Amino acid sequence: MPSEPKTPKGADLKTEVGKPSVRSVRSPYRSSQASGLNPARLGRLIRASDDGDTDAFFALCQEIEERDSHYRAVLTGRKQAVSGAELHVVATDDKRAPRKIADAVRSLVKAPEFEGLVFDLLDGLGKGVSFVEIVWDTSGSEWRPSRYEWREQRHFAWDTDTLSIPLLKTDSHPRGEPLAPYKWAVHAPRLLTGPVRRAGLSRTAAAIWMLKSFTIRDLMVFSEQYGMPIRVGKYGTNPTPEDRAALDAAITNIGTDAGASIPDSMKIEFVERNGGGSGEDLYLGTAAYWNGELSKLVLGQTMTTEDGSSLGQAAVHERKEMAIIKADARAVCATIVRDVITPFVRLNFGPDVEIPTLAYKIRTPSEQAVFMQNVTQFVKLGGILEQSIVRDELGFPDPPQPENGEPHPLFLGVAAKTIAAPDAPVEVPA
Repeated sequence: MPSEPKTPKGADLKTEVGKPSVRSVRSPYRSSQASGLNPARLGRLIRASDDGDTDAFFALCQEIEERDSHYRAVLTGRKQAVSGAELHVVATDDKRAPRKIADAVRSLVKAPEFEGLVFDLLDGLGKGVSFVEIVWDTSGSEWRPSRYEWREQRHFAWDTDTLSIPLLKTDSHPRGEPLAPYKWAVHAPRLLTGPVRRAGLSRTAAAIWMLKSFTIRDLMVFSEQYGMPIRVGKYGTNPTPEDRAALDAAITNIGTDAGASIPDSMKIEFVERNGGGSGEDLYLGTAAYWNGELSKLVLGQTMTTEDGSSLGQAAVHERKEMAIIKADARAVCATIVRDVITPFVRLNFGPDVEIPTLAYKIRTPSEQAVFMQNVTQFVKLGGILEQSIVRDELGFPDPPQPENGEPHPLFLGVAAKTIAAPDAPVEVPA
């Protein structure tokens, strides 16, 4: 992304510029790309995407997420593992001004719509990039985002020189124009070295989903053939054409209405099929294999979505999944700081102040237990720890101010030393 822009004119920030409309180049309707997908067609979509025409491929990616329950479940779970975690704001130092800025940022990230922003930014996991438009509001005492609106990737184009800079399609510039500063949050997680158009998980998932859809289709045909007995109609000698037509109609009606009427001279027998179980196991096993491949693609493992063989293996797979989720959290924090927090601070506090940092505290219960054991042992050995660091790591809020007005101890492990004034320097005991 480009370097930090200058503060733009306020009027440009309050207007929606990427809203879809049937009368604009950004139509809300899309043609289906997943229906009838085959290897040749998928290859054409991928080659067009590599050449910069990503509209059809992004539409396919969206359809796969909507159609495949397993892929949607694991991908949504990976997004929610980050968007539902607690986000901490860290001031640059303990002076009054940085703390004031950090408090303002905390009020921003605790807003109800902020979790939706994080979830929408993580749409870049599947498609390689995600675009969220920020609609600003000044009805209060400060500049503040009033809404975060996710925009479809197919409504954006790429610069013709490098095919790496996103551009917004507009009626005046159908091939795209530069994104306005302070207006967009653009998340392109580094999932694969190379262009973001080729890095999304859906690029690999598309081939898996196509092959899985072939398997499911064949399973349905198999179930229809072997799940119902063969209906054999018999009639007497010298039947008339009307007799044959009546028997054919009766056989057909039994398949749809589960009942039919025929003369006494005719009869219908049901012949059970045998030997179909092995075929059913083949199709179900193949579908389960493709689901496992999707799990490995999204989560890096299969044991949190399938039956595991041991607690030890499950713990190893859980650590691998947590490593992926923590990497997602660090990446989306960097995007939020760059595209949301920095504009918020610059618009409200000026161009020269330092920007607070963000961090998700994502720990398993076992990791929290190990952390507390290390803290306890460190303090017993005479170490010094600031209480706020421990609280931040555990996700604990700051304690309320005592009624006697005495500040809380700042450190663990030594005699407490307090700060007389908010801007006074902190003296760490020797």
